[in-house]
Amino acid sequence: MLLRLAALLALTATAMAATTEWREETALAGVTYDGRADADGVSAVAGWRLDGGVYVSDEHFTLNFVSAKGRTGVMLSTFVSRAEDGVATFTAGKAMSVPVIDNFAYTDINCAEVGSEWNPEQTKFIVGIVPKTAASNDAGQVGSLIAAAKVDLTAGTITPVDPKGIYCIQEEGH
Repeated sequence: MLLRLAALLALTATAMAATTEWREETALAGVTYDGRADADGVSAVAGWRLDGGVYVSDEHFTLNFVSAKGRTGVMLSTFVSRAEDGVATFTAGKAMSVPVIDNFAYTDINCAEVGSEWNPEQTKFIVGIVPKTAASNDAGQVGSLIAAAKVDLTAGTITPVDPKGIYCIQEEGH
């Protein structure tokens, strides 16, 4: 049991060390894709898994949570068209990711700057990359984030910020 705990703590430290390094994913820019799931129920674009996101309207950028082996991040896309069955087609724009140990982090948009009043907007978000291994009463506290970025769905921008100044509200199940 003690060995398992030590291994888990080592994985957590590794997941959080050097993970504030955002990298622009230029290979995604300009790729057109739709939200259809494959036979396993997975939607993907250019080797990245689409893990959810935020859609406001056809006139705003769409925020996608993306992941690939050893990386997780966000991607902004623009609406292109809608098929007869209602599935939308998008073109990927700016995308950024950070290194993580697979399955040990999730993307949270229930985040705000420390000292600010909680006031979610429909087109501006602070995205936190949160370690799944944090205890539920510690996750979402200052300093527990792997990385953070401000996202503007009107301007189409992703701006990395210091995660030490961000807190996220812990969601059930993470």
